[in-house]
Order: sequence, then C-alpha cells, then structure tokens
Amino acid sequence: TSMPEITNLVKVKEGESVPLHCSFTFTQNYEHKNFVVYWIKTSGKNSTCVYSYDFEWNSIKRGHHCDVHGHLLDRLSNQTIEPYTHNITIRAAMESDSGQYLCAIHVNTNNNGGNWKVISNITVSLHKAKTPDLETNKWASGSENSIAGNKSVDDPLIPLYITLPILLCLLVASVVAFMKRTAITSPGNQLVNY
Repeated sequence: TSMPEITNLVKVKEGESVPLHCSFTFTQNYEHKNFVVYWIKTSGKNSTCVYSYDFEWNSIKRGHHCDVHGHLLDRLSNQTIEPYTHNITIRAAMESDSGQYLCAIHVNTNNNGGNWKVISNITVSLHKAKTPDLETNKWASGSENSIAGNKSVDDPLIPLYITLPILLCLLVASVVAFMKRTAITSPGNQLVNY
C-alpha cells in the first residue's frame, strides 16, 4: 500500500464502545499475494494480538494467530469487509482496554519473511465516568460541579438544604397529630367510656 500510516487518539468513557478502523489497498506489485492482517494491542511492555485475518487465494482463516480470551473476547466485534477493510469494535470499554492498537499487514513475498506495513496506529485513552463520592460530597473526577442552582458540592450548607424540608414535614405532621388528639379530648367532645 502506498497510503501513509494513520495515527489517531481515541478518548472514550468507561462503558462506551471503541471503534478501531483499518483499511488499505495494495500497490500493483503486491496484488495476488497472500497476506495476514493483525490488530495488536500494546500496553507498557506487553503486546497482545486481538485480531488476525489470514488471506490466501484458496482459503481465509480468522483469529488463527491470536489467543483472545476472557472479558475482551466477549466484547470484541468484527466489521470486516473482506479482504481490505478490517474494522473492529470493543464494546463496554474498561480501564484495561487503554493502550496503543496497531493494525499491521504482513505480506508473504517469499523472501526474507515477507514485508510488514503498519496501517493504523491508534492510542485509546479511557476516562472513568464521573460518579459522586458520598463520603466527601465531591465528584470522583475532582472537578467542581453544580447542584441545585449555583451551590457548589463543597458548600457547607448543602446538608441544611436537605435536612430542613424533612424537619419541616415532621413538625407539620406532629402539629396535625396533636390537633387531632386535642379535638377528640376537648370539653365540647364527650368521650363515652364503656
């Protein structure tokens, strides 16, 4: 292929889908050659093959070079449009999905092990979804957010805003109960004892 390597950064939140795109065409010298397409994930010093596609003119093998298992296998889907587009999607992204994903082609040229070409180089950065921390009344991401108008989550009066309506409801209920009780036992009402 004469296309330059595509480099991209994909930022996703936990639980979202991660689309990884890889498509190519061959130059005339490489048409009618056997090839293998790989998606390889690198994180730190570890590399893992997450997708492979062997193309030979008389057969096709999928996943032959990869040992994908566990939670990633269940979330990985393949949108391959054979033989030159190899898009994959990781559903329900997890923190462990962060890393660099390379889509590479190995063309068998019968000389010195063949030729390699990286088509896509995608870095996936995962951000945790913002969740409230109930103990400190702050958001886990550390950002300042707004609740009920312009009151900041670290406003010391927020417990009062929540507690005051509850106390008022209890007071009204107590007054109503007291008034009913006094209405039953007032001198105008006579209680009959049996």
